[in-house]
Amino acid sequence: MYLQMALVQKPGSENYSASPIFPLIRAGILNGDGKFACFAANWYYNRQCFPNRPLDAPKTLRELIIESIETMSATRLRQAVQNGRFPKEAAFQQLMNEAMSMKLPARHSITPEFGTIAVDSQDPNAKPVTGELDFYVNGQMKWCIEMVRQCDGIGEHMGRFKKVQDSKGNKGKYRKVEMKEYYVVDCRSAKNGRGASLEPHKCVLYFADDFTTCTCAIKGHPEVTINLQM
Repeated sequence: MYLQMALVQKPGSENYSASPIFPLIRAGILNGDGKFACFAANWYYNRQCFPNRPLDAPKTLRELIIESIETMSATRLRQAVQNGRFPKEAAFQQLMNEAMSMKLPARHSITPEFGTIAVDSQDPNAKPVTGELDFYVNGQMKWCIEMVRQCDGIGEHMGRFKKVQDSKGNKGKYRKVEMKEYYVVDCRSAKNGRGASLEPHKCVLYFADDFTTCTCAIKGHPEVTINLQM
């Protein structure tokens, strides 16, 4: 609450006693500029405000995806549809957003539907191309995730990240996003069978019929079988 109120205050206010952040300054958590006094103060504040968030983030985007799937609820996925059909993309996106929030420290924000814009400055006639990236993990991470289901349009989604022209002369709409890692995640049902082609930056998730388990396949890494929560 104090931090939210402090956002409308100017740091370095002369009358600290009247400021909403005064209790934090008096406690030694913030300094006079409204910044954390030290690393320990930052750690303490986040532990108090976000008690269930981890202190350290996964080292790679692959680890984040696997750990997030482990926290998903098989029951919620089953209840997302009727008659044993496969959940819509939005259902997977919602659960992934919740799961990633549980696996990342509070300092790493997750932006769903991250607005992107790309234009070639070398071409005076080029028009800006906009897009909406499913997830952007900010902070030091700069990780990007795009999600599809049942391989629907995966080629087009993979192309959104391309920095070079394709055979039609087009470049990816996400190419200007500052990123360190990215994956296009393909959520697939057991009925479709295994054997999807693998390529760099593509993650295939094979869910069991009852969603109790999921196999993660990424090129260059061994397949991992993940047990979901009940």
